[in-house]
Amino acid sequence: MKNIKKILCVIVVCAMTLSLMCFSVSAETEFNVTASVNYDTSVVTIQVTTPAKYVQKISIVMYEKETTVSSPADFVRALEVKTDGSGFVETEIQLAEDDPAGYIVIAASGNGTKAAVSKDTTEIYFESQTYIEEVTLPAIEAADRAEIELLLSEKADMLSIDRADFADNTDVICDLFLNIREADYNNECNDMGTVVNILSGVQLIRDINATTTDEECMTLCEDESTLLTLDTEDSDYSDNKDVVYELFYANAKNEAPETITDVKDDLFQSIAIANLNKLDATKNGPTVEKYIEYFGITLQDYEDACDKYGAGEINKAFVGQDFVLAGEVVKAFEDVVSYNEENSKPSGGGGGGGFSGPAKNPDKEVIVDSDLLNENESLEVLPTLPSTSMFNDVPVDHWAFKAVNELHSLGVIDGIALNTFDPDSYVTREAFVKMYVMAFDMYDETALTIFTDLLGHWANIYVASAQINGIVKGQDNFTFGVGQPITRQDAAVMLKRVLDFKGITLESGEAKNFSDSGEIAEYAKESVDALASAGVINGMTETQFQPTGKLTRAQAAKLIYGALSR
Repeated sequence: MKNIKKILCVIVVCAMTLSLMCFSVSAETEFNVTASVNYDTSVVTIQVTTPAKYVQKISIVMYEKETTVSSPADFVRALEVKTDGSGFVETEIQLAEDDPAGYIVIAASGNGTKAAVSKDTTEIYFESQTYIEEVTLPAIEAADRAEIELLLSEKADMLSIDRADFADNTDVICDLFLNIREADYNNECNDMGTVVNILSGVQLIRDINATTTDEECMTLCEDESTLLTLDTEDSDYSDNKDVVYELFYANAKNEAPETITDVKDDLFQSIAIANLNKLDATKNGPTVEKYIEYFGITLQDYEDACDKYGAGEINKAFVGQDFVLAGEVVKAFEDVVSYNEENSKPSGGGGGGGFSGPAKNPDKEVIVDSDLLNENESLEVLPTLPSTSMFNDVPVDHWAFKAVNELHSLGVIDGIALNTFDPDSYVTREAFVKMYVMAFDMYDETALTIFTDLLGHWANIYVASAQINGIVKGQDNFTFGVGQPITRQDAAVMLKRVLDFKGITLESGEAKNFSDSGEIAEYAKESVDALASAGVINGMTETQFQPTGKLTRAQAAKLIYGALSR
């Protein structure tokens, strides 16, 4: 019996020993130390975790990364702490202004079985406030492209820069950083808050450029509302957010922002346009005054114009519009001022009925500029008609021979291949726009469009040149309809707007009574009637116009040529 008791005791002791050994190995395997730095206070927070479920003594030492430790004098700090019995301890260490700048190793070890194995290390990057102010900020402020890459890489931990992301996107991050530093902060970095704001701007712009929806843009901008000085409670913003971010997204995708100011300009111009488009004749002054400067028009210029011609007269430029681009707002203001300078008496004088709205709106009176009329008289002088055709498929006896060859000589149209014009294929909406933009000298290399289906498209600049002058409206605010054949009635509408914009008056002839006139869309009736009566456009037959029929390349050339010859 005694022997049995002895055997049982041995078994229990062995079991306890094995348990402790396993626990010790587990503790050694999972022992962990982490640390973080508060750069405003220079306080280092250190956390140690261990599976040991008893109060364990932890030794912590700190030393410079590149230093060979040979004695306790080489430590930046050394201390002992105890875990709370659940395997965790957190402690704070206050670093001083004279502590070294750079990477500091933090090593922690726990005593107990095989204590030498129960240890872990981590690193922090530290700079004192004095070092930041005297060394780091001046270096960031003066850094060129190569130097800023080194600085951001070195101080990535301090600046909360993701090292993997920085390695993959170094050029983008550094280039944006320098753009923002110069444009938004005048190359001045007076404190770390400025550096943090620059980096926030870098990330915001990268995120905006990567977005695929206007909803994503809204989230990004509202998350950075402080950086963008955006008041999300302002009803001018909150009541129009859907429209604001449709405009913002389209503008950002059309021309990617490169600075915080670019983002703010796009955002606040979008807010301004959303509100201007809601104006009516009874309520406009305060909103116009609030937002006019977002378009590069000084409040003083606006107030001077209102004082001279009356606020009601000037604000007609902004009432009942459907602005999309900032340039349209500027043009509307310039048009109303120009009109009143030439046609109206100063405020209080009465006369003439006043400005009827921007000429870009086809539903409003077209303001004819006598200078444009004189200038366009030269359009009647076309090149001498060649005796042979440039294109084998448009022979001399072809009904569009004259139009095709003369427009080709003017550089307005091209063939689809050598000596081939392809007169019977349908002309797309963008190709027709290019024809009249080139024919009527409307090309503007600085123009921008917000039609999303034109981003990166060869026709972008041509459609933008037309849109900025109100010729093109698109299928909706953000879709042009790229690649779609243009209908006969849409071609008539666009061309009539071009003639109105250029100040070219059509002579009315005999009205054309097409049997299918009831099929002509309401928005196109006036344009079709005017062009048909002036002989610029004909029906497909003697009695039918076929408004929704597709325009061929030959018909488009004939139509443009007919308008040029007026």
